[in-house]
Amino acid sequence: MALKCGPNTVSGSLTRSGDADDAMSALELAESLATADVRIAVREFLRANQCPDSCRNRTYDPKSLRVSVRRAWGGPSPKFPGLYQIIVQADYSFVVTCESPQPPAPKPDEPPTPDEVPNVNPGAWFRYCLDVACRHFCLFKSAGSIMKYTHVHITLPMTGYPPQPGDVTGIGHDDNTNPDNPHHSTVSRGDGSCGFETKPDHTTVFPKDYDVREAFTVYFIECGTEGCPPGWGRHECPCGTMCWTLSHDDWESWYKDHHP
Repeated sequence: MALKCGPNTVSGSLTRSGDADDAMSALELAESLATADVRIAVREFLRANQCPDSCRNRTYDPKSLRVSVRRAWGGPSPKFPGLYQIIVQADYSFVVTCESPQPPAPKPDEPPTPDEVPNVNPGAWFRYCLDVACRHFCLFKSAGSIMKYTHVHITLPMTGYPPQPGDVTGIGHDDNTNPDNPHHSTVSRGDGSCGFETKPDHTTVFPKDYDVREAFTVYFIECGTEGCPPGWGRHECPCGTMCWTLSHDDWESWYKDHHP
């Protein structure tokens, strides 16, 4: 669609499938792939569509993205005998705004800041991102976190895939603790390590402190006997089961109901 001056509501739909040993795992995989590909579709739209010259200041608020995923089909996998396949349909919409005046051009000495996911299989890449989130989840868990205000800013797309050993892949926060708490901030790197890191002024560590930008944020909690909250994903980590969501609104709704 051609963008016009002012708010532009963009909508789309896609289908993805997941194959697994059981229907629940296949559904979770299909939903994860669909959610990841929706965000890729948004990035591709933003890359391919520009605002008119009269209002070239284009803004996109990720909070405007709305995604609805529903099961479209389920049955024995036609591709992998013995497995179960689920096909889901993801309907989505988001808002792009074209405004004046034209924003200032970036300074010549600013480093490049790519906005797109690396050109790799999106499903494999997103599962890798969840494994990065697992490292932060397990580290917070080992430190005794109550897992109510924890999240990780994924920075992997800004450093390339696969990342180099020293590249920062994620920065986590346990905001139930104060910034000067030694277990407040976590940093993972491409060599698979993940540790607590602090700043000399005892403030929160952010992606900008490592000259990287976040691609998205994974909010996570530990899965209890009641299972994961509605709309949240489930991912098995080395230290236990992690419930996750990419939606701050979904996390905030859960947090309001479970804040001690």
